[in-house]
Amino acid sequence: MRGTAVGSLAARSRALAGLLALVCALAACGEDPEERLERVSQELAGVRAALDRAQQRSQEKEQAFERAKGELEDARRALHEAELELAQAETRVDLRGLDDLIFRLVQERLLDDGDLERVAIRASVARGVVTLEGAVPSAALRDRALGIAQTTPGVSRVRDSIRIEKR
Repeated sequence: MRGTAVGSLAARSRALAGLLALVCALAACGEDPEERLERVSQELAGVRAALDRAQQRSQEKEQAFERAKGELEDARRALHEAELELAQAETRVDLRGLDDLIFRLVQERLLDDGDLERVAIRASVARGVVTLEGAVPSAALRDRALGIAQTTPGVSRVRDSIRIEKR
């Protein structure tokens, strides 16, 4: 126990010597040591307050990041479930048979349009997705053909491969 008391006394002596050295150094600067100590203490308090604010913002951002990660995982899980449901629905329905019907409907509707009957537009259908290919003289005719295909029952999406070629 005596060794601990001696060690504690030595530590206090060193701390006191350090403080005395600080006061002497401050006095050597020509500034009142108490004023300088007060100024340095205020600066230190300001820096500590800034550090506390930065730590608080950092914690808030980390919490927001964790919430966003959770929401992203939830969205990915929902997307995966929707993809599985779509795949199951597609297996229950034989889309190949419907593709033939959709193809005939799109072709009939394109040929029935007076402005489009003179242009060569080819249609193909795979799993409800219609692809239109060919060449037309204007963007208006291309848009018209795409609109006809998009509004045909059973079409899930239309891929545009129509070129505009001025004649």
